[in-house]
Amino acid sequence: MPTLRSLARSLLLASLVLAASLASAWTPRAWGEDAATLEFPDTPLVERTVKGATVQAPRHDFGVVAQQAEVTATIPYRNAGTTAVEGLRVKSGCSCFGATLSERTLAPGATGTLTVRLRSGSMKGTVEKPLRLLYREGQAQAMVELRIRAKVIAGVLVERVWFGEIRAGAKPTASAPIAWFHGVGTPFEITKIEVPGPKVSTRVEKYEIAGGTTYRGWTVHYTFEEPPRKGVYSRKALVHTTDPKHPIVEVPLTATVVGNVWLQTSHISLGFVPLGTARSATVKIKASGKDAPPLQSVQVKARAGILQTAVSDGFDPFVGPHKVITVTVPAGTAPGILDDVLEIRTNLPGDEVTKVKVRGRVYKPQGPK
Repeated sequence: MPTLRSLARSLLLASLVLAASLASAWTPRAWGEDAATLEFPDTPLVERTVKGATVQAPRHDFGVVAQQAEVTATIPYRNAGTTAVEGLRVKSGCSCFGATLSERTLAPGATGTLTVRLRSGSMKGTVEKPLRLLYREGQAQAMVELRIRAKVIAGVLVERVWFGEIRAGAKPTASAPIAWFHGVGTPFEITKIEVPGPKVSTRVEKYEIAGGTTYRGWTVHYTFEEPPRKGVYSRKALVHTTDPKHPIVEVPLTATVVGNVWLQTSHISLGFVPLGTARSATVKIKASGKDAPPLQSVQVKARAGILQTAVSDGFDPFVGPHKVITVTVPAGTAPGILDDVLEIRTNLPGDEVTKVKVRGRVYKPQGPK
């Protein structure tokens, strides 16, 4: 009878042999090597530089499109080689694409169609993205890249309004253009701007760049009249225009509103804790701002009274000097769900109390039957 050790050694050797055989059978090919196998016969080729070498790459151009539009193209592909193409799939690095294949296996000389959907979203100007087709050819894997291009210059063109990271209680201002591309879009006026949530005032002035030869339109300045709440501020302003095709456009307004206290996280998970075992977790806290003075006083209390807390000094090059709050579930904690809140008190006005949720579960391990 073979021993467990010899059996394990045999299994290991078998797995290594199988891995080696698979590696030798599955040989990756460099980009462009398969150009004579899978091709796009009706798509023009453009020159690109890949790893210092000039290659011919197919490119489909959607031409001029508007923002917030979806355009579709059907592109034929063909197996121009002498070996069957199998396992054909599409890979895209951008969520703005949707692509479907009519055929995933192609015999030599066979054809299929690739349907590509491009969502322009908030793109602006000339955009070019890669769309890769991966497949197996005999014992090797291969890939061909299709370039997708569009000029997002039609209609009303907007940009996101980013207020950045702002302090709670502040009333910041940020600006962004709303424009048309000269010679393509239609000149328009802005008739009304609506912003939901905290009151925001707006001011509109003319906008031109490059001597008015490219974009023309308006710059809109947005100013908070009421401070937004702490957290992520995300709204969409509704801008009414005289463009008949785009009477209302949406402009994203975003900001991160922080208080006087910077907290590493507002949620701590202790996970599953075996009965009779203590487990700890930490969270960093400091005053907000690059050159903010260190916190002088930090006091922590767990509402339920089960968790233990401690405060110590800490430092790291990314955060700087800070306080470290350690929360511990004691070894003698009874089995059950841990659901508690830490109340952290500081000496910073306006942020005297900061809350952190703590969750976990103490369980009794099952012994041998």
